[in-house]
Amino acid sequence: MLNIDTGEQVASFRAHLPPEAFAGAIHQAAQLYYDALVSVERNPGGGGESVLLFLTREFGYANVYQHREWDK
Repeated sequence: MLNIDTGEQVASFRAHLPPEAFAGAIHQAAQLYYDALVSVERNPGGGGESVLLFLTREFGYANVYQHREWDK
């Protein structure tokens, strides 16, 4: 997590969790920081898409970064 005013990293999380558990942890942390903007890394085969699906559909979290492809 980054402080929006200073750009300083204020928190981090590292664990091996299934996507639904990781989405739950992200959801809880984001709520602690006043519904923080969440950005989930999406690498091929990395599981990010599954985390995003759980976060948005199962937990109903809406403040998720949306990547835009400008060159398409």
